[in-house]
Amino acid sequence: MIRINPLGVLERLKATVLSAIAIGFCFLCFSAPALANASVPNAEPSINSNLVAYYYMDEYTTEQTREVWEHHIEAWDNSDIDEIMSDYSEDSVLILNNEIYKGIDEVACVFESLFDIFADGNNIIAPETIEGEAIYITWNYTPPNDRAYDGTDSFFLRDDIIEYQTIASRLYEEYPIFCF
Repeated sequence: MIRINPLGVLERLKATVLSAIAIGFCFLCFSAPALANASVPNAEPSINSNLVAYYYMDEYTTEQTREVWEHHIEAWDNSDIDEIMSDYSEDSVLILNNEIYKGIDEVACVFESLFDIFADGNNIIAPETIEGEAIYITWNYTPPNDRAYDGTDSFFLRDDIIEYQTIASRLYEEYPIFCF
């Protein structure tokens, strides 16, 4: 006599359904560029975490981005608000720990606060990563008489202007930015 265990059948069915979902997801992820209109002018594939995405590449080079970065970091090192703001436009957006700042006035306010926060202490910026129009940095800052804080910044440029910047660090929980 053959005995059928209903729980065993359900477990096998569950495993089969989950496998089918996983295979379908992989198919969608890896075939999406082929299914989408991948004939976007100057589109370049970018592989990250086994997923393929297409992004638009201007004739913008990593070297041009490096020049903007070198100007930006020199202005940062000198706490020069006018020079640092020349890297931004009225359309620029800065996101700091999920707070959004738009335009010259708001971004300038953030940098004035950052200059105050980073005026003393020890700030170490790891070597930057630059690719096309993107810059990524990690840093470690130790304020006087406090512990060290790690952070990251990402910059996305268009036509030598920082169009978007993100900053994330627990530092700003202890040393908040007030610009509203």
